[in-house]
Amino acid sequence: MVEFEFNGKKASEYGVIVTKIDNNDDLESRSLILGSKNKYRARENHFGAQYDGNYVFDVTFVKDPCKKDYLPWLENSMENGKTYSTLVYPESPSIKYDSDSKLNILTYPSSFDVSITNGTLISEHSDYFNSNDISTLNGWLTSPQYPKLIKITSDDDDDEFFFSDDIEFFGTVTAVKTEKNDRPYQITYTVTCDSPYGYSPEKTTDKISSTKETPTAFHLYNNSDCINEYVYPILKITPYGNYDGEMILKNSSDDNKTLKLNFKNYPYGNDTICMDCKNLKLYRENNGEVTFGDLGITENNISDIYWLRLAYGRNEITISGDILVQITYREPRKTGAYL
Repeated sequence: MVEFEFNGKKASEYGVIVTKIDNNDDLESRSLILGSKNKYRARENHFGAQYDGNYVFDVTFVKDPCKKDYLPWLENSMENGKTYSTLVYPESPSIKYDSDSKLNILTYPSSFDVSITNGTLISEHSDYFNSNDISTLNGWLTSPQYPKLIKITSDDDDDEFFFSDDIEFFGTVTAVKTEKNDRPYQITYTVTCDSPYGYSPEKTTDKISSTKETPTAFHLYNNSDCINEYVYPILKITPYGNYDGEMILKNSSDDNKTLKLNFKNYPYGNDTICMDCKNLKLYRENNGEVTFGDLGITENNISDIYWLRLAYGRNEITISGDILVQITYREPRKTGAYL
């Protein structure tokens, strides 16, 4: 079964399941970025390509029958000193045979209520949505105004099932459509992502330690679907033992580019430093401020700043200094959302 998670909440927590995901057959188209053509230049200069829009898909929910006790059960009752067994269906009336009158008596389970407006019987176990159900779902899915993490996962072990890898997106719900058959029975939400494709789940290394005397070498794999582009991770760097020396990180797979930081005048003890290499942000893990000046960077050695980037394939990385390093990143996935 497919599980849909949005902003940290799962569809199963709301008693609904995904029945289909539509408008997902193609990735967004791309347009070429071209220079101008003139009398003396028959071919334009090419400056790459850019996507024309962000990925959009529809996800449809119905009530989960397994959550609503849809399976029939046997109820015993006594009338006039006699015991009767009644097979009760939560969604439907049940037929009870009266052995004395030899008649089949139509009965309704206690979960049925009479609607005051039109006199119809409505079961609380119904697979239709009521106003409270719709209000709760819309509150969950349409409240965020900025992209939130969306996870589409499966517990299906079938090798032929599409979701051999989990796919994650960052998106916002931009439209809601309720489909009715007398009463609402399914709701479709349009999700607009903040990029033309999805991502792998977050990959996080263990905390990798090194010392000044004994550098540590390790490797990271970038299996992105954007083969000619880099993946920019988040680094967490923690000095230990009141270390006041130099920390070096070198990526041999990126032309031996090197990050050098010095903790001699670092004023925050063993506080962890975060380097968001994609957004070029430097901060302490507790959201406190830190500057490159605190880490020994001046106008004379500004070339010691290297925002780590992972080339496609295997990246050979070496660190030295009395530090712990943890690296987190996602890989683009151009598979779309399917069901």
